[in-house]
Amino acid sequence: GPIPVKGVLAKYWRIWVAVAALVILATAVSWLLYRRRQRRIRQAPPTPSWVVAYQRLRELDERQLPKAGTYETYYVDLSAILRYYIEDRFSLHAPEQTTQEFLAAATGVRLFTDEQQKLLSQFLRHSDYVKFAQYVPSINEMDRCFAFVLQFVDETVPKPAPEEKEMAA
Repeated sequence: GPIPVKGVLAKYWRIWVAVAALVILATAVSWLLYRRRQRRIRQAPPTPSWVVAYQRLRELDERQLPKAGTYETYYVDLSAILRYYIEDRFSLHAPEQTTQEFLAAATGVRLFTDEQQKLLSQFLRHSDYVKFAQYVPSINEMDRCFAFVLQFVDETVPKPAPEEKEMAA
């Protein structure tokens, strides 16, 4: 006749307990590994804004846009590098603002020296002429603008604290 269910469970109860224990153990280990990975991902420090700016400047320089005569693209990219650097480094919302709005905001918070502010204004206005007024810059002008952005990033990289200098030595 039919085999009673109670008899099958009773006969193989050790196997059922072992399977259940393995399932619980595998679930616990998977959950712990997942949590550990998520914690490690959250703790990864972001790349400093000046490192990103240097990398983007290097990539722009490698594209050789001035020699190719694609000056408008060059100025769009160069000014974007500077604006995103300023936004990331100083938390000053720059990319979507007009030049006048950005310069007014930068002047209001006094983040930059007078010389930096003056050169920043000149560079952004020059970029606007190229991008919007169809001004054709010379290769020397393009090189000077690149040098300005590089110098600006160099001057605004945070200086290490005295404790950090001693630890590095």
